[in-house]
Amino acid sequence: MPITQIPPEGLKDSGVSAGTYGSASQIPVVTVNSKGQVTSAGTAALDLSTKINKAGDTMTGTLSVPRLQVASTANYIDMVDTDWGTRSFHHNQGLMGFLKSDGNWDMYMNNGGQMWTANYGWLHDCFFSNVSNCVRVNNNPSSGWQGAPNCQITDNCYNCGDQAPYNYYNLITLFDNGGNLRLGAYGTRYNCNCDCNCC
Repeated sequence: MPITQIPPEGLKDSGVSAGTYGSASQIPVVTVNSKGQVTSAGTAALDLSTKINKAGDTMTGTLSVPRLQVASTANYIDMVDTDWGTRSFHHNQGLMGFLKSDGNWDMYMNNGGQMWTANYGWLHDCFFSNVSNCVRVNNNPSSGWQGAPNCQITDNCYNCGDQAPYNYYNLITLFDNGGNLRLGAYGTRYNCNCDCNCC
């Protein structure tokens, strides 16, 4: 009999109850015989114990991903020390760093590579870069500090000032050794015009 023809007595009852099978927590289970007839239908519960709930969940294992994105206008990654408290990794307005347990910044870095800490402020303000004055030592206290902004010489002798033509001035200079400060002294005899190596 062609499949388009239905016998006068109608379709035979398959024995499967009419209804909807399956839900958000159950999947439909259907048995089909060799003739393509549905012989039974039911449901099986989904095992959700190993699934992550996107509305919020807790994992006890390790999550390994090649790249992780946390997207919002101000995003946080909270690190909870269960016997101490919570601190966070935070990114907002181009600043990225760590928050203290009270939620305030502990330290952050801007997109230009400058770092700020709660204890020291901007770290680049704490670095030694040059000296504004150079001590000139002799018997006359009034000749102590000199200021000569045009003093550009070699060997890190900053702002020595033009020396008066008196014998045996000693220049005490401050050196920047990349995080270390060093004092050095030069002996001069004449007006050296900031050339601390003159004679």
